[in-house]
Amino acid sequence: MATTATPSVAAATSAALGDSGRAKAFHWITSGVTIFGLAVLLKAHPPREDAAEIAAWVLACLLADLMYVRIGRSITLSMSLPVVLAAALLHSPAVTALIALLGSLDPREIQGKSSVERILFNRSQVAISAATASLAMHAIAPGASDWPLVVVACAVGLIADSFVNVALVVTSTVLSGRAQWMEIIVGLWGSEPAASLGLYLSACIIAPLLALIYRDWGPWALLAGTAVLLPIRVALSRIQALGVSGEIIKIKDAEIASANESALDERRDERLTLAGDLHDEVLPALFKVHLMGEVLKQDLACGRLLDLDEDLPELLEATTSAQQAVRRVVGDLRSSRMAIRDVARAIRGHADQLESEGGPRIELSLCDVECTDRARLVIVQVAREALVNSSRYSSARRIQLSLRRQSASLAELRISDDGRGFDPDDVDKGKHFGLQLVTERVSAVGGKLSVSSSPGSGTTITARIPLQP
Repeated sequence: MATTATPSVAAATSAALGDSGRAKAFHWITSGVTIFGLAVLLKAHPPREDAAEIAAWVLACLLADLMYVRIGRSITLSMSLPVVLAAALLHSPAVTALIALLGSLDPREIQGKSSVERILFNRSQVAISAATASLAMHAIAPGASDWPLVVVACAVGLIADSFVNVALVVTSTVLSGRAQWMEIIVGLWGSEPAASLGLYLSACIIAPLLALIYRDWGPWALLAGTAVLLPIRVALSRIQALGVSGEIIKIKDAEIASANESALDERRDERLTLAGDLHDEVLPALFKVHLMGEVLKQDLACGRLLDLDEDLPELLEATTSAQQAVRRVVGDLRSSRMAIRDVARAIRGHADQLESEGGPRIELSLCDVECTDRARLVIVQVAREALVNSSRYSSARRIQLSLRRQSASLAELRISDDGRGFDPDDVDKGKHFGLQLVTERVSAVGGKLSVSSSPGSGTTITARIPLQP
């Protein structure tokens, strides 16, 4: 949408996407009413200026519009606003509108990317904005030519032009269904709103200078005077480039921060995994070695040498189990357990192993859950820890484990046994790490763990784990 606001937002809605039927109807109606109304006004009040004077202003607008600055993919800032405001100072609203209609230029017109309907609307809405600015300037400060009244008049025209221009821009874009009105208004100011506003307000100073140049030195001087807009165009281009660079830097910083946070999360997961493996596999095996060592010690102290033949093989077996456990942990560190694909299969494998070792009967009720690798790992770790504790230390005869989707975003893992139970508040966290490790694992993925147990009443552990981060 061609516009003279900010300093001129040309083609904000002339993106490559097509317009909706409502937007096209609005464009044709706006263009038709503008052109017809302008023709009626010019016929009723013929301009005092000759064709050469009007042509000079039109050419000055075209030259200024060639100095556009692109913001994003669908908005361009053109530099014709000071020229239009200068014309509004010296000419009637009808003549100002005619100059804006003929002199506004959308870069997409040159590239052949704009339809006739879009071209007419762009030019018509610029003409309406320019006529409104001229009306406001002549109403508030008629014949203003002295400093600083002329600047006040330009400021009033600037506000009027901006209001009408943005209203038409927003209406067109909203009707086309491309964006909400607040997004459009924010986008009109580019990546550096404060700097854009400062340059925009500079039109109140440049417009009187152009009007003075034209009045004192004529049309050719006006055309040469448009060169003063070139440094502003360069400054605006660099401001927008700096703004874009700043946004890119922010994105890169966010990516680096995210990568660092991800690395920290991975290290924490690895530590929790290693601590869990040491607790679940290595410590029980080492405890059995220690226990059998104490048994042999008692055999020797009491002179039960014949018992050594029975107890020594058990010590050797416990030592072998401890070595195998350490090897498994080391192997897992090298191959990483972070990629568990089938949760149900992994849990079933742990349950079968415990039952084969003489543990209690384990009843499984498992469903497939689609979740992240971290969530799958935590589910398996919690299930393994709870099954090991119930099987080896609770004197339970039956263990029940269920895994189900509690909701679309939450999985529930529940393990219960009929063992002797315990008081969770009496657990010495300095010596027994199992429950603490499980709680930390579940919390690490945003889940919650609850333990229900009391002496003689069995134990129930419930973990609710998000399926997605």
